[in-house]
Amino acid sequence: MTPDALYEFNPNIGSDPAPRHSELVETIVASGGIACGWLNQTSGARISAGVIRLTPDSLAAVRSTAPDRAEPSPVIPDGFFRVSGGSGHTEITGEDYWIVIDSPVLTDPGEASSFAEPMRAALS
Repeated sequence: MTPDALYEFNPNIGSDPAPRHSELVETIVASGGIACGWLNQTSGARISAGVIRLTPDSLAAVRSTAPDRAEPSPVIPDGFFRVSGGSGHTEITGEDYWIVIDSPVLTDPGEASSFAEPMRAALS
């Protein structure tokens, strides 16, 4: 996520000095992926994201289990979305990557898709 893309999404969001990641994002990191955290400077709400490139077999496994964690979303290409406990959970799979985003800021699939698009573009 570039600073410009982040600013375009919401100028109040910046790097989180003490990110808190979900268990699934931590799993991505433990598997060799990366995690990033952002903080809404006004509300204090956090955004946590994890990204990893996967082999075709691993990606197939993620796709097959994603419906256990969220609903397919027609708004998010190759994506799944749900809101639980006031926080949005987004999963997106591409040709060889998996993105997970968790945040109370992203409780609408359209917002989640808009936030994730720069990540998706950088991975393509």
